Parts: sequence; C-alpha cells; structure tokens
Amino acid sequence: MGYVGWPQCGPATSYTVNWKAPSTADTSCGTASCPWPVIAHSCAANDGRFADPGVRTAKFVGQFGVNGVVLPICVDSFAASLDRIATLINASLQPPCITSPVARKANSQEYDCTVVSHTSNGAGGTVDATVPSCTANGGAPPCWQLESAASCSGQVLKVSADPNLPPSTWITVSYDCAK
Repeated sequence: MGYVGWPQCGPATSYTVNWKAPSTADTSCGTASCPWPVIAHSCAANDGRFADPGVRTAKFVGQFGVNGVVLPICVDSFAASLDRIATLINASLQPPCITSPVARKANSQEYDCTVVSHTSNGAGGTVDATVPSCTANGGAPPCWQLESAASCSGQVLKVSADPNLPPSTWITVSYDCAK
C-alpha cells in the first residue's frame, strides 16, 4: 500500500484568472495592446511564499482515495502536515484486520491459516519461513494468533517476531486464512 503526499502546490480552489499588461507588445487580439491571462495565487504564507492552484496535482492525488493527501504549502510550519502523514503511515503498520470468519482446522480449535515471514538476509534477499500458530507451539515466538481488537471490526493477525533476530532486521508477513 503506497501513500502519496504532495505539499508543493497551493489548494486547488479557488482558481481565479486575472488579466495583466503584457511584458511585450501583443496585438493578437486585434488592438494595440492585449492583456494576458494570469492565474492568481491560491495561497500566500506570512514570509512571502505563495503557491498557485494545484488542480492537476489534487486530481492525481485524489486517485489514491484515502491514501492520497494534499497538504498546504503556504503555512508557517509543516508540523501538522508531517503529523498527518505520520498518522497515515502508522495506521498502515497495524496488524491486518480480517473481517470475514476464519475456518478452523478439522477436529481442532486452531484457526486454518498459513502465515509466512519474509525476513531480510542482510545481502539484499529474503528468507521465507512458515510461522507456526501460537496455539500449535505453546506461544513460543515466532508464532501468530488471531485476536479481537477495538481498531478492527473482525480479528487482527498478530505475529510475534523471532527474538533471535537482530532488532534492525526487517520482516514482512503474508497470510492466507481459510473461510
């Protein structure tokens, strides 16, 4: 899941076109001097910075739905924008929410899921390993379990990492649960 944040342009609205005197003689309109259209700035900061309407940028970012964010550039501080971006990134780092019922293995209370960890090997590649359920291995990490969570309308998949891996090791997880 990718995020697109674009703080380099002004708000898409209001889009106003004003007329200005040409910088060189222009008789294209049939008179001695024709005015030129100029797009008015859509915002200005206290320090004199300004931005023009980012209409196309806003349209592009809008194609990302809730993962697209257009943030203002004409502000004294980018703290609010950076906080918003951090909040969206943090939300995507939450455990996966599984909203449909998950089947259990035959003659067992164990959920029927396959969880695979993809761990960096330090040489630009990954090592894939099946992660056992915490029910199957007595809760010894690495293992996975499904839990109820207030942030999810179903269950979340929680994976406890291998404690033998260095903290700087990156791990991603893929899963497949039977319904």
